[in-house]
Amino acid sequence: MHEKVRLRDMYSKKLISASNDAKNKYLSASKYIRETTPKLEENIIRQIETIRISEKLSVRDFCELLDMSYSSYVKIPRFERKLNLSTFLIVCRLFGYDISKLVGESYLDSADSVFRELAVFLGQLHGDTIQKIAEALSDSSEDETTKKHGEALLEALGKVVQNDNHEPLYLFTNDVPQN
Repeated sequence: MHEKVRLRDMYSKKLISASNDAKNKYLSASKYIRETTPKLEENIIRQIETIRISEKLSVRDFCELLDMSYSSYVKIPRFERKLNLSTFLIVCRLFGYDISKLVGESYLDSADSVFRELAVFLGQLHGDTIQKIAEALSDSSEDETTKKHGEALLEALGKVVQNDNHEPLYLFTNDVPQN
């Protein structure tokens, strides 16, 4: 009997250890993802509205397609009501969006997201490419103040790229480096 108890206790300790390992694997990404999810939700709702408008559907017709009341739907774009998973999936399936495409497009349609993504993209460029961009700016028709500001930013970017100590913005758990 003692052997069974000992084995059960040993198994329980291994299970707890495995559970902690699994949790720790996602812990650092979890905080970041929880903090940025509300913004992503807003972007997805905006993207769904863009789909509705681009398909030239009135709100009432869109509601009919989603089998949703008008009064319920109009609260979603005003961020007074959450978009439920079922409605999200109906939109994706009805209009031929896979979930990652809708999430990705909604993320990139947000102006601040575009700027962050552009910063991440520029941070991946090699120094010689950054130098060519700086030369193009210098030769451009922009006013001198804008040119000097751009040159300073590109110079700082070149230093960041050389030091490789910048932190990109990550969209999915698999993209977030594990500590």
